[in-house]
Amino acid sequence: MIVQAQMNDPDVQRRINNPEFSIATDGAILYNGRLCVPNDVELKHLIMSESHKSGFSIHPGSTKMYQDLKRNFWWPNMKTEIAEFVSRYVVCQQVKIEHQKPAGLLQPL
Repeated sequence: MIVQAQMNDPDVQRRINNPEFSIATDGAILYNGRLCVPNDVELKHLIMSESHKSGFSIHPGSTKMYQDLKRNFWWPNMKTEIAEFVSRYVVCQQVKIEHQKPAGLLQPL
């Protein structure tokens, strides 16, 4: 599925000649050893959804999710897209625990 999408993505195809990119034995295009995800909204959403619901770290924040995903995947603007995905994930927003005390009233010095 990903290899076929990579073949159909002109941006990924353009990057093949860059020395940071390589081709795995199965034909997948890698960026520094990580799978290069093509610019396919549904595919990225599937990867992020599966990661976000993973049994190892259920509903992680954007930083943790980025750290987990960047071990195996790469795409341009990945960190930003993950942050946007997490911020829009309705379940997380509904049950999010605030870790910061509410600010008190300002006191004169």
